[in-house]
Amino acid sequence: MPRPSPARDRPTARRSRGLCAPTLAAALLTLLGCQVPRPEPAALVATGFRTPEQTFATFQSALAADLIDLEYRCFGSAFKRREGLSQLAWRAWRAELLSTWPAVRRLATAQITRSEALAPDRWFLAGRVEYLWLDFDFEVELTREDFYELYIDGQRALDDNLVWDGVLSIEEHPDPWGTPSLFASVPVSEPIDPNVLTEVRLGREWKIDALRRVDA
Repeated sequence: MPRPSPARDRPTARRSRGLCAPTLAAALLTLLGCQVPRPEPAALVATGFRTPEQTFATFQSALAADLIDLEYRCFGSAFKRREGLSQLAWRAWRAELLSTWPAVRRLATAQITRSEALAPDRWFLAGRVEYLWLDFDFEVELTREDFYELYIDGQRALDDNLVWDGVLSIEEHPDPWGTPSLFASVPVSEPIDPNVLTEVRLGREWKIDALRRVDA
């Protein structure tokens, strides 16, 4: 087999070097965009959905730690219905998003720049990601969801959304020296023996309904 000619090889090498710089820069940008610090233990302990800001901070911690199930819980039921996202479909949707836009991981390090109510049950957040030469603005809309959860021996037996109005009521004690009582009336989705319940949870949580990048 004839040996390759060094003279013929050198122009190819020069062409390769010329193509290498932008390719390397693009790869470096992708790599840096993907790398985010792991959340501190305190951040994971503080996860929850009691306020819009806490919900987004929970999403950031889940994104940084690759806690896919927790990411899924950050999104509201209306968003999941619109996108057709079951817990299994979320994993495929997430993988496709990360492959087409790796820098989305940088949302884990974003700073909130604006927070305001749009309605009693709707909230708006604006934020910005800044890291080296990677920067972009984004917006988040969150909606409040009311829910109940019923547990038997630590296992969730029933859960559903509910309409909060009318769920709670106060009954004054007939004795003027007695204390009033708080009652909760929950329309459960199916009959259940209340005597076997070991935990009842009622709550109002904020969940992500829209998340979008704002192009300059």
